[in-house]
Amino acid sequence: MGYYIHFKMAAANSIPSLKCEVCTATVTLYSKFCATCGAKLDEETQALKYYFNEGYEYEVILCFLLKYHKIEMSLRTLKERFKSLGLRRRKLLDSNNQDVRARIQEELDGPGCLSGYRNVWHTLRREGYQVSRQAVATCLQEMDPEGCDRRRRRKLKRRAYTNPGPNHCWHIDGYDKLKPDGFAIHGCIDGYSRKIIWLRLDRTNNNPVVIARYYMDAVKKHGGCPLKVRTDCGTENGLVAAAQCFFIGNDLAHIYITSPHNQRIEGWWSYLRQHLTTWWINFFKDLLEQQVFTTGNELQMECLWFCFARLIQQDLDRLKEHWNTHYIRESSHDTVKGRPNELFYLPELRGTEDFLAPVSAQQCDCITENYLSLAENTNEYQEYFQSAFHAAGLSNPQNWREALDLYHSLHRYATS
Repeated sequence: MGYYIHFKMAAANSIPSLKCEVCTATVTLYSKFCATCGAKLDEETQALKYYFNEGYEYEVILCFLLKYHKIEMSLRTLKERFKSLGLRRRKLLDSNNQDVRARIQEELDGPGCLSGYRNVWHTLRREGYQVSRQAVATCLQEMDPEGCDRRRRRKLKRRAYTNPGPNHCWHIDGYDKLKPDGFAIHGCIDGYSRKIIWLRLDRTNNNPVVIARYYMDAVKKHGGCPLKVRTDCGTENGLVAAAQCFFIGNDLAHIYITSPHNQRIEGWWSYLRQHLTTWWINFFKDLLEQQVFTTGNELQMECLWFCFARLIQQDLDRLKEHWNTHYIRESSHDTVKGRPNELFYLPELRGTEDFLAPVSAQQCDCITENYLSLAENTNEYQEYFQSAFHAAGLSNPQNWREALDLYHSLHRYATS
């Protein structure tokens, strides 16, 4: 039971979810009943569907079931269970399937247009579409030829990097490309597995309290901290450095380095730029050119945050889960192949160990109570927009078009 709870707490910010077979409502992997229709859910069935759709190999699925759910079965039984659930990897949809093409078109109408066929294929697999990579590549060639040509010309030269195991070193950094538009991003990546520990959107990524809260949230979820943390020399990392050294009991547990040497997270920012933020950067630049908002107008910037922050965080969560479950191929740069979640949670499959250092609840409370218990500042603009949002009977936007319509509605309401 201890491992099962640990896995739940160590999961990403968004809890793994599936669809209820009765009413198609979203339920979590650990739900016993559907909150919408009340149908009883079987833990084993839920886990099998989740790990199958995430694309894990059968042997890895057996390890997950045994280690985190205490469910033991043979490979033959696993295949029979998948067959009984209608989950087959060889019976694939082709490129002419209209559902597949409609879903790909939906991806292309937004930040997903930045992704290559492997990323789109993995996205479809995670949503239950059993389709071959070649079929996805064919669809993208037909539906987005310019994007395919643009990605084909891209080349990236990588530096060599080695790390002994998960939780040996976390790399932390902020991402400022959307900061001119009021959206600051902060992230952390595990050096060995390349699993994204957190990827958060906030008003600022320069406040030491904000960054330390991200770190403490991760420590509490995982039940411990890494042996080392690497950050750049920014003042926003001071509290994280102090907490890390306090937990390990060694002032060498935190390492200040220049940004170019913090290559694990710095390198991942290029992935974020390529697959998500380029679209948002261009989107906000278009709005600026159309004079929809100006960066010097506080009311407009606050309205922009209210309408788009939730949507961008959802995109970040999806990209994080996508990355953590995609397969990293073997390369000549001395990096271990596999899926980040698999490498992080099952290090024994690669002949290594988890270097997580236990942190007690008392140690966490000491840091939280003494340094992170400051009261949150109220934002009158956000309170006003929240009130106007409910008064007008509006609903949360589900895509960028609805968010833009919401922005126009609230801006008119505020300036009328």
